[in-house]
Formats: sequence, C-alpha cells, structure tokens
Amino acid sequence: MGYKVSSGRNVFIQSALIWCINCSSALVYSSMMFIKPNEYIVLFGELAWSLVHGCPAIVYLTMNRTIRQEVIGWFRKNSAVRDSYKHTSEQRSRTIS
Repeated sequence: MGYKVSSGRNVFIQSALIWCINCSSALVYSSMMFIKPNEYIVLFGELAWSLVHGCPAIVYLTMNRTIRQEVIGWFRKNSAVRDSYKHTSEQRSRTIS
C-alpha cells in the first residue's frame, strides 16, 4: 500500500510541475493579446515557452526512476559496445601479427 501511495504522489508532483509551467506560459501569452506587456513580461513569456518544451524531459529524468534507469541503460549499452569493439580489434591485431 505504501508503494502505491508514494508512486501516486510522485506522479502527482511530476504532473503538477509540468502543469505549472504550461499554465504560466499560456497565461502570459494570453495576457499579451489584451494588454501591452513590459519587457520583463515578454522575457518571462519567452523563457516559459522554452521551458514548456524542455522541462517535461528534465522532470521525467530527474523524478521518474524507470525512465532514468532506461536512459542510463542506453549509455551503458553504448559503452559496452565500444568495449567489445576494442576487445575484438585487439584480438584481430594479435592474430595478424
């Protein structure tokens, strides 16, 4: 039971973070249609727009253990492939000489 509560809480926190960023960006851009914003509001809107597209990936990688382990596994597989390539190339050079 505790695992389900903890998992549900993590999903809620992830969703809330992504929602806050999306909502703030939408509110800034919607308000710009009706009032003339100052320079800082425009800068915040541009930053929020950039965060809308990049922040979900960062939230998932930092807070979701399953996704984080999968991505780390991708890099480990690549290093294992490089190590095996090195090993086979060393064996080939020994047999040739």
